[in-house]
Amino acid sequence: MKSFPCEYCGRGTVRSTYVTEVIELNGRRVLVKGVPIGLCPKCGHRYYDEHVMNRARELASRARGKRTVLYTNEYAIPGVPDACPEDEKQIDEREIYHGV
Repeated sequence: MKSFPCEYCGRGTVRSTYVTEVIELNGRRVLVKGVPIGLCPKCGHRYYDEHVMNRARELASRARGKRTVLYTNEYAIPGVPDACPEDEKQIDEREIYHGV
């Protein structure tokens, strides 16, 4: 995700970072660590890439009893650190979900 002015507050510059997301599935909560998002340092508004959130949900659904899973993209190579947010699949700007 490239840096851009925050559409929510207009004061900050949204930058890529990693967070832990709580995903609820079938009454169960799974922590997905290392999810790449865009974050405004001024207001804290979070920008989620739809592709990334779908991948996080997919990983949580495969957790099989685990309470915490690590985010990995589909192109990760075993034994090699996962790709940075900029390496995630580039998508159309219309697909970005603006959440808090």
